[in-house]
Amino acid sequence: MFLLDCPVRVAAIKAAVESQDPEQVRLAAHALKGSAGNLSATALTSAARTLERLGTENRLEAAPAAFRNLAAQAALAMDVLRQWVPAPVQVR
Repeated sequence: MFLLDCPVRVAAIKAAVESQDPEQVRLAAHALKGSAGNLSATALTSAARTLERLGTENRLEAAPAAFRNLAAQAALAMDVLRQWVPAPVQVR
C-alpha cells in the first residue's frame, strides 16, 4: 500500500507547497509522516515532520528546500521497500 500511496501524498505536499497553503502543507505532511512512521522510515518521517511544522508555523519560505529533502527521502524509502516487496502479479 505504501508504494501506491506515497507518490500520491508527495504530490499533494508538492501542490500545497507550490500554492503556498500552510494548512494543506501541514495536513498532507502529517498524513505522510504517519505512513512513513508505520514503516520505521525515520528519515522520511523526519522530513515530513519538518514540513508539518513549517505549515503549522506558517513559515513556508523554507518549504521548497524541505520539500526537496522529503522527495529525496520518499524516493529512497520506496527504493528500499521495492527490494523487499515482490512486484504485483499482472492479471490478463
